[in-house]
Amino acid sequence: MGQAQWPLVEALMNRSVFEGESLGANDLVILFLLAVTFVYYKGCRTPGPAKWAARRAQSGFILVSALVSAVYVVHSLKWALGRARPDLVIEKGMAFSHWFAYGPHFITDGIYYGSFPSGHTAQMFILMTGAYVLFGDPLYSRRVRWLGGLWAAVSVIASLAMGLTRCISLSHWLTDILGSVLMGWIIMHLLYYHILRVPAQRQYMAEHGTMPKLPDAWEVFLSIHLFVGTLGAAMIAIGARSLTLHKSAWLLLLVPGGIGFLWLAWNRAAALLRTVWHNLGGAGFDPALRDSDARP
Repeated sequence: MGQAQWPLVEALMNRSVFEGESLGANDLVILFLLAVTFVYYKGCRTPGPAKWAARRAQSGFILVSALVSAVYVVHSLKWALGRARPDLVIEKGMAFSHWFAYGPHFITDGIYYGSFPSGHTAQMFILMTGAYVLFGDPLYSRRVRWLGGLWAAVSVIASLAMGLTRCISLSHWLTDILGSVLMGWIIMHLLYYHILRVPAQRQYMAEHGTMPKLPDAWEVFLSIHLFVGTLGAAMIAIGARSLTLHKSAWLLLLVPGGIGFLWLAWNRAAALLRTVWHNLGGAGFDPALRDSDARP
């Protein structure tokens, strides 16, 4: 009975209404992101102490996290590492490689969506951003923060369920799944507390009733800079790998271009963040947050 149900579970995890199929598990994440995009748009267009502006920091964090963790990092690693999927190794005898090593596929063979890390799992793990919004906000009550902890548990379970389904279908190795979850978690944590400083923004909004003048849609521009930086890192990795394969030496030309992209992205992103933090600090921003049970 359990084995007969696996094809149904696999179909639920893999299909998408956006590809002309029935509603799938990851479609819920896409709908979640569409709703968050609307909230972010309203927050950018509504200045002052409005309810939409109060949600801008949180919605911006979710969107930036989704782009960096589930798009930039996932696909750059797929192209750079080129790890073979289990079905190709088990059924067709292709060379096996560890998650940290170069696989048999290379960019010159075409744009190949390799095995490490799992894109489906990374997309499902975007739900963890909701847990950060609820649990990590110092303004929410303990009950709401407890709900955030529950949301975190559900996000992990849903992501692992997606990943295990992909393993059963021989589309991914277990390390592909664990790598997606771990990298996504690290990226979200850094963005929430150290780069976007969402709790600090929320605390300032609660104390002053409004936010100081910040660059328009600065989270969007930060995402663009991070994309350029990730592309630069992928170019360097692909160029360096051409040496180990002793072929396609022309790809070494990607290395100086990648270094240039990294330098440009680092400087632009750093300058943007300095401007944001300066404007917050110049208006009386206090990064030392205090716990509060007050509702937003």
